[in-house]
Amino acid sequence: MSDLTDEQIVNLVLNGGKDRYREIVTRYNSRIYSIGMRMLRNEDDAVDFTQEVFIRAYSKLHLYRFLSPFSHWLVRMAYNLG
Repeated sequence: MSDLTDEQIVNLVLNGGKDRYREIVTRYNSRIYSIGMRMLRNEDDAVDFTQEVFIRAYSKLHLYRFLSPFSHWLVRMAYNLG
């Protein structure tokens, strides 16, 4: 895991370093999975939910405006999906 901030990683991804998105997934996988478990109460559904959150976040990354911490943006996306 790198010492870069989430926002620095997002900038790298947005500027062509798509492989760096893996660092975001690694950092937040358990947090998003926990949200899924609390909402869905099923391990398989929580895994699917987690994957869907990261897919949607990646596809909408260009909409992140750097006005709040990236983690807040990602968690909000998870709750909105649930």
